[in-house]
Formats: sequence, structure tokens, C-alpha cells
Amino acid sequence: MDEYNNLLKDIVDNIINSNKKDISLSNELKNILNINLYTLLINLNKKAFNYEMDKEEEKAISEFIRLLNNYKVQIELNRKRVHLEESASKVLECFYHFENILLNYLSDNIRIEDMLLSTDSKEIDNLIIDLSRKKKDKDKVYESKNKKIKEYTKLLNNKEYNVILDKIIFNDEEVSIDEFKNLFNYLLNIDNYEFDYKSSKIKNLQLNIVKDIIDNINTLELDINKTSKIIIPLLLNTSNNINESVDSSGFKIDNISINDLLINKNNEMKDNLAKVSFKGNNIYLSDEYLFNKIIKIFKNGKYYFSEDRFILDDKDFKCSILISKMVDYLISLS
Repeated sequence: MDEYNNLLKDIVDNIINSNKKDISLSNELKNILNINLYTLLINLNKKAFNYEMDKEEEKAISEFIRLLNNYKVQIELNRKRVHLEESASKVLECFYHFENILLNYLSDNIRIEDMLLSTDSKEIDNLIIDLSRKKKDKDKVYESKNKKIKEYTKLLNNKEYNVILDKIIFNDEEVSIDEFKNLFNYLLNIDNYEFDYKSSKIKNLQLNIVKDIIDNINTLELDINKTSKIIIPLLLNTSNNINESVDSSGFKIDNISINDLLINKNNEMKDNLAKVSFKGNNIYLSDEYLFNKIIKIFKNGKYYFSEDRFILDDKDFKCSILISKMVDYLISLS
């Protein structure tokens, strides 16, 4: 991942120096960048998304199977022809209404009209069994997808993966980048997002971040202007240590719990530490406490940009810092 970390530094240098030069990316490096972008989207998205059969499709196949089964039972009970014709007409009505969907489930040699006219209950029963199996198989595919999303999400957040060319490695399991993108494709649809904040203004600010991330995934080139908008989340996503000499004095603490104040109340006073005024006294926040708090809130997707400030805002902690100073803070960690 050293090459990727160097890329982030190169992006920061370009932003700071207002340099518009292109940064060339290998396919592997672009894949690593994309995976980090997907991770940002995962943490921003609070909607409980599950792959499942389309409601219209599920209704079509379930109703068709039910009507076929009802027709089969009437044949086996030797119902009068008028009753069989009535039941058969309901099957055909359902078939024609959902034809585009049901044709995907039917083999090419199946002719529904001929099968109904034959009144062969065994043939109809075989079709019911085949349709039920296909529906079940499709449900299993969605179950498998949802299981993989949960598994890969955990590994992504813990940085327990590696990228080699066009493959991402999870616990010795090789997954193609195309398969990975297909699995997390729902993240590229902004309609699939919900945010925890009650304020519509903050929700819109978070939605802007989502749009910027999606734009960067969809482009083949690295656009410095677009990337500059999300460089802080990208840097946060790679931060996993704390440097003793880091300067956090630029952080403005707007909210903090009493418990966290007690944790920090005996800290040594240092000019380069963030501080909170409480009952006329300044309480200095340790580097370790502040860093861990920032990373936790970031991984919960509780952040946004407002004017020239980057803001982390959870229910019991809120802090803000100038965007330029946040970049300096994160660069100093590496």
C-alpha cells in the first residue's frame, strides 16, 4: 500500500500548490483508490440495504406457481370442465400479465397454452417444481451476496485485504475487481442512502460528499479538483497510528461528554493539544484520545464539510477544524 500512500501525498502536494498537473495511475493503483472510495461510501450509508428479489418479480413468480398448483389440484380432483377452464384462464391471464418476467423462468420448450390444454397433472407438477427450484436458487444468490457484503465490509474497515492487479484478496480468497464492484454496486445509487442526522442541511452536506465520491469512482482519470473535495476522508481511511508530536491545537471542541472530560482532566497542559474550557478551567485532550475519537466517528460516517471547516459530529462529541489544518494534521500522522 506504500504506492497508494504516496499517491495521497502527491494529491495533497498538488492541492496545496494549486498544481493542475495530471497524476498517472496504474490499473492496480486505481483499483486501490476505488476500494478506499467504496469503503467511504459503506460508512456513510446508513440505509439497511439487502439484495432481494424485485417485488414485482416475486409477486409474478409466486402468483404463477400458486395458480398452476391450484389448476393441478383441480385436475387431480376431476373437476368439471367449466371449472378447469376457469382455473386455466386465470393461469393464462397471470402469464400474459407477467410474461416478460416469467419467460426468464421458463425453458424454451415450454408452451403454457399446450400444457394447460393437455390437463397432464404430472407435467404441470414438474413445471411447478422447476419454477420453485429456480426461485429458491435466486433467493440463495441474494442471500450469498448479503452475506459477502457483511463479511467484506468488516474486512475493509479493518484493512484486512490486499490488492494485486485486478484482484482483491480477502483472507486468501481472490475476488475480481469486477465482482467486487458488482457486489457493492448499490452504493453508486444515491437513492440507497440514508443519514443519521435530523437536520436536512447536514443531510445535504453529507449527500454532497457521497456524490463527490461516486464521481471519483466513475471516472477513469484522476481529477485533482474532484479528489481535493474528498482528500480528508481518504487520508482518514488510511490513518491507523498516532504520532506523539502531532499538533491538535487547531481543533475546536463544540461538544464533549462529562465522562470524556473526566478521562482527560489530569492531562499535562501542552500548547499543541486540543483543549476544552470547563468551569473556568482548561482541560487538554490527549493525542491518543482525540485520534481514537476522530477515527471512531469517521468510521461511523458522522462527518461533513461546512464552508471552510471539516466537522466530526456524533451525539456526545463534536469538533471542527479548518480544512487546511485538518490536512496538515493527517499528513503529520504519516
